[in-house]
Amino acid sequence: MVIIVALGAFYGPLLASGQVVKTSVTLSVTPDKGYIDPLENSSSTTFTGKVTVKSFPLIITSINITANSGPWTNETSSTSMVITGSKEQTFTVRVYAPYNASAGETQSVMVLLKWTNTLNEKGTAEATCEAIVNQSYKIINYISSTMYINPGKSGSTKAYISNKGNGPDTISIQVVNNTDLLKAGWTFSLSKRSMDLDPDGEDSVQLTVNVPATATVKIYQFQLRATSEQAKASGLEYHIDATVTVSVQSSGGGGGGGGGTPGNNNSKPACSLGLIPALVLVPLGTTMVGLRVARDRGRRREGWD
Repeated sequence: MVIIVALGAFYGPLLASGQVVKTSVTLSVTPDKGYIDPLENSSSTTFTGKVTVKSFPLIITSINITANSGPWTNETSSTSMVITGSKEQTFTVRVYAPYNASAGETQSVMVLLKWTNTLNEKGTAEATCEAIVNQSYKIINYISSTMYINPGKSGSTKAYISNKGNGPDTISIQVVNNTDLLKAGWTFSLSKRSMDLDPDGEDSVQLTVNVPATATVKIYQFQLRATSEQAKASGLEYHIDATVTVSVQSSGGGGGGGGGTPGNNNSKPACSLGLIPALVLVPLGTTMVGLRVARDRGRRREGWD
């Protein structure tokens, strides 16, 4: 918190004791640093300014905010005020970051006020604060369409993972909610267990599923989980689960293989078929109780491999 005290340019009248009175104006802004998540609708942070006056009634003629150039914007709840006698009055300053601000980007903000009082004393006071962009975590996890596999055969599909956060991230990948299938003799393998992605970066991982010969002909489901390791390092848990559907076919229902129609191993992934749960951001050890549909503000995938 930066506090600057502005004293009047002229002395006030003498008190009965002979002491000289001088107008004192103090401006403070809290907190020193405000943090912004640029992926949320309210991509802003709010500071509170406090004006403390000692001595005579005071008129704040203007409150101005100056900041570095760029797409950042700001607003104040008051541009002028009247303070009667030795009192305090507050106002707010709200600073907005652009939606595409990078993690760690900082905006220095100075609040400047000009004042005068009933004795025609004049002065200024100023205080500074900083708005800082947090790292935000958002993963898009697309999965291919249904896999059709015969008992005793294997099939493969691809998941496409994108980092839509505002900073680089390491994303780990694992198969989850498949305990019963493992007990029944199913096996799962991934072409990679993690990937390093810059903002707007994307990569794919191949999942191979081996179905035991004893598997019952029916539909099975499990999840492929993509987890932000950067969030975990910050004491948070953020992951996205994409549901994988395996249709075990009878031996006469077509050859084993990846997603698409039975017997077709060359299908393209269908964006609409992948679950894209929303941001799950909770302290480690906390039970998650809900998901919402994620917004993809990034570019649309074209030309699937």
